[in-house]
Amino acid sequence: MRYSHPIEKIVERYVERTQGGRTDASTGILGELGRLQSAVRALESVALNRNPAHTDAAHFKAVHDAGGRLQKAATATRQRATEILNSQSEKLRQDLAARTGLRPAADLLEATTQAEIRAAVRSMGSQKRGELLQRAVEAKDVTTLNALLHGPTFLTGLDDKLLAVQRERYERAVAPEVLEKFDAVIEADETLSTITKLAERAASEAQDARAAASFIAAETAAREASATFDAALQ
Repeated sequence: MRYSHPIEKIVERYVERTQGGRTDASTGILGELGRLQSAVRALESVALNRNPAHTDAAHFKAVHDAGGRLQKAATATRQRATEILNSQSEKLRQDLAARTGLRPAADLLEATTQAEIRAAVRSMGSQKRGELLQRAVEAKDVTTLNALLHGPTFLTGLDDKLLAVQRERYERAVAPEVLEKFDAVIEADETLSTITKLAERAASEAQDARAAASFIAAETAAREASATFDAALQ
C-alpha cells in the first residue's frame, strides 16, 4: 500500500541487480529487507482491517501499537544489517590489501626506502610528480605506490584527490572483482537506508495521533484505488 508498495519495488530492483553476483552478505541483507517489508505490511493490515468491536480510540491504539512494533523492527533490522555489511567490508579490505600489496611499511628497511622515495618525489615539479605516480600505477610498482599512498601529502607534494583517483585506478586494475563487491556493499547500504527510512516514517505516523488518522485514510484510499484498478482490468 502507501509504504509497502514502494518498498516492494525497491526490493525487487535490488534482487534484479544482485541476481548474477549473490554473496552471503547480499543474501543476508535480502533476508533483513524481507523481514522489514513484512513488518510494514503488518502495520498496514492493522490500519486497514479494523476490528468491528473496536471504537475509534481502540482502533487508533491498535495502529499505534503496531507502529511501535514496526519501529523496533526497523531498529533491529538496521543493527543486524549493519553488522553484516561491516563484516563483509572488513573481509573485502583484507582481501584487497592482499591482492594489491598496498600497506604501510612493515619494518625499518621499508620505512627508510619509502622516506627516500617521498623525499625524491617532493623535490620534483608538480607535473613530474603526477607523471611518476601515473607510471607507478601503470607499472604496478607497489614499492613506489606504498611510499606515496601511505605518507602525509606534505612529504610528497601530491594532491589528496589525485592520490585517491590513482589508487582506485590501480586497485581496479589489480583486483576488479573485489572493488565490484565493495560497490555492492555500498548499494546494499543505500537500499537498506532507503527502506529503513520509509519504515520509520510509517511507524512514526502510526504512533502520532493526528498523523495516524491520515495514515489510515491514506491506506484505505490506496486499497480502494488498487481494487478499482484491478476491477477495471477484469
